[in-house]
Amino acid sequence: RRHFATKAHSHRNGRAAFPTDFALSATSATYIACSDVLFRPDAIRRLKDLPGELLIAVDQGPAAQPLADGPPFANIHEQVVLEGNHVLDVASTIDSSHSLAQFAGLVRMSPQTACSLERDIAAGALRCATDLPDIIRFLMGTGVQGKTVDVHGHWTRLAAPHDLARYVLGTKAESLSRLKPLLRTGCIEQPVVFTHAQWKQGRDRILTRLEDAFSAETVIVRSSARNEDSWIHSQAGVHKSVPNVPVDSRDILTHAIDEVIASYDHADLANQILVQTMLSDVTLSGVVMTRSPASGAPYYVIDYDMATTRTDSVTSGNGDCLRTLVVQRRTTLNTGLPAELYRLMNVVTELEDLIQHDSLDIEFAFTNDGRAHVLQVRPMTNCSDTQAAGDEAISVHVHHAIDLFRNLQSPRGNLLGRRTLLSVMCDWNPAEMIGTTPNRLAFSLYRYLITSDTWAKQRAEYGYRDVRPRELLVDILGHPYVDVRTSFNSFVPASLPDDLAGRLLDYYLDRLTRNPHLHDSVEFNVLFTCLTFDFDARSRELRGAGFGKADIALLRNALIEITRGALQRTRNDLAALAATRRRFSDLGHERLPPLQRALALLEDARLGAVLHFAHLARTAFVAVSMLRSLCAIGRTTDDQTEWFLGSVFTVSQKLRSDAHSVAEGRLSWSAFVDAYGHLRPGSYDITSPHYAAVPEEYLRPIVENATEPQRCPSSSAALWDQRTRSGIVRELERIGLTTSI
Repeated sequence: RRHFATKAHSHRNGRAAFPTDFALSATSATYIACSDVLFRPDAIRRLKDLPGELLIAVDQGPAAQPLADGPPFANIHEQVVLEGNHVLDVASTIDSSHSLAQFAGLVRMSPQTACSLERDIAAGALRCATDLPDIIRFLMGTGVQGKTVDVHGHWTRLAAPHDLARYVLGTKAESLSRLKPLLRTGCIEQPVVFTHAQWKQGRDRILTRLEDAFSAETVIVRSSARNEDSWIHSQAGVHKSVPNVPVDSRDILTHAIDEVIASYDHADLANQILVQTMLSDVTLSGVVMTRSPASGAPYYVIDYDMATTRTDSVTSGNGDCLRTLVVQRRTTLNTGLPAELYRLMNVVTELEDLIQHDSLDIEFAFTNDGRAHVLQVRPMTNCSDTQAAGDEAISVHVHHAIDLFRNLQSPRGNLLGRRTLLSVMCDWNPAEMIGTTPNRLAFSLYRYLITSDTWAKQRAEYGYRDVRPRELLVDILGHPYVDVRTSFNSFVPASLPDDLAGRLLDYYLDRLTRNPHLHDSVEFNVLFTCLTFDFDARSRELRGAGFGKADIALLRNALIEITRGALQRTRNDLAALAATRRRFSDLGHERLPPLQRALALLEDARLGAVLHFAHLARTAFVAVSMLRSLCAIGRTTDDQTEWFLGSVFTVSQKLRSDAHSVAEGRLSWSAFVDAYGHLRPGSYDITSPHYAAVPEEYLRPIVENATEPQRCPSSSAALWDQRTRSGIVRELERIGLTTSI
């Protein structure tokens, strides 16, 4: 018996041409395969077991779907016209509607046929560039009878990038069985596989087989349905698996197998059951997605559990101590991770190489002997195919982002502090204002109106350091981040000397690094931005960090001036904001081209309304900081603070009040839409419809769910009585802020 692939002669459809420099055996059968075809041993066995002069492997199963990622010839398949199991013709030009099978690129010739072919080749009866279908037609033309053998499922043509992966990956049991003898860096427990049909036909025979394979071990009985791990959809976790089954108890083993079969959603007798040794002493387990499931981007996403000995804590979704690690492809893991993860990456890359596919879903477990066990390998079915850029482009951009971040750490002109951090939650909170992945127009508008210049101008006018021309936001691959060093500089009182200001900056950055949960509350729990009633208590933290009494006194004096200025400027800022409303109305009625009007309104907003709004927002932070500090020193209670804040008639409260008026018939629907129709779900995403465009969708539910606004506290204990008010006045006098309440 002879196996060989033809030597590489160029051919129009990418198939190898038939060579002329070989000798065929006169005593054994000869097998010829096209060089772009892979086949399993079962395909050879099927050809071997039948008599005939010329046996032709064909595929009579469902036609494979064309692959969009293949070369131009990828979907050109030779068709076979049959009469019974006799071949009438083989060619790629045959209309597939007239054929009954696809040529599988493999033939078996009897010794007599092979020797006859050799003589014809030597005599020049065949062209040098002849391919295998031409050989078949030539032999049939000489009277050789061609018969077919169906090898569906046991061969593949390597014409497109994913063909090898589709050939290797089948059901759960098939994938593991095929990979077991090939995998070197990890191990796959010996699988015993049988079908539902085989179980029905002979339970005792299957049970004996399992007893022989596993002796007295404990096993896991796993599902391996034909529709469980397809390329189109996955039913991972849908079907039953039964762990910790004693193989020496036939009753328990039988019940476990029946449980798995009962979990299949249809009675397909070809569904398989997979039995393997149950792992013990598991130290770490989990799942690796070799691409980002959400975007298909080139990142390994590893969900793992190292707190329990379970192997299904990730796949079941019931793990309480799960961790996620995201690793860019073609990079090394950071130090300090569990040792198993470094070995895992070797297993994952070997599997990718073996399968020639990089969108895999791999279940794994490590045991205390250090071995990596592969529990499942399936194609990722939820991997997005809408990735905006190729892997190489993403890698280039990521490295540019790394360079940008490193450059941000260097000394930067008028900024103090040794390094910077990035945040999406602090200061002018981009995560809340425009989202973590805003469209380019929203990002641009937010920068233009606020974070490019206005934010810093407001801080300088308020009494803090002037950090202009520094921008607040950093654009990293379309994600907006606050430059924390720049932000913290802008909160240092301008009157502080540089030495003290620099030490404060480093203290703030170090404190936030140690307490990352404070990113959304830095102005209350990290920075000193105004003089609060609990300043003396908070300043003990500074003493512990090495700041002296003189340093703290300088900071206190600077903060009291900022706080006084905040209280004194509020009326003027409110009046200026009212004036901007009038200008807005006037500009809106001017007879200007639409784009010119839009630019005028934006510029007026940037120079006027936004600046005064920023001042008022900063004063609101000062007021809330002082209210919270009253609670901190025990002068008021949390309930009193909540009542006080609730008593302020805010824009959102006015919206709810007006909605209730519409529901009660005191305000017309049209007036309500006119008042609030300019709002939109994303304030800076002007491509999204505003409320007036779809009022029934956005505004009607607010009216339907409106209730009477509550302006009074539910308990008299929440009221500020005269004693509380007098105590607050004394606290104001104590810290040097005398005013009336």
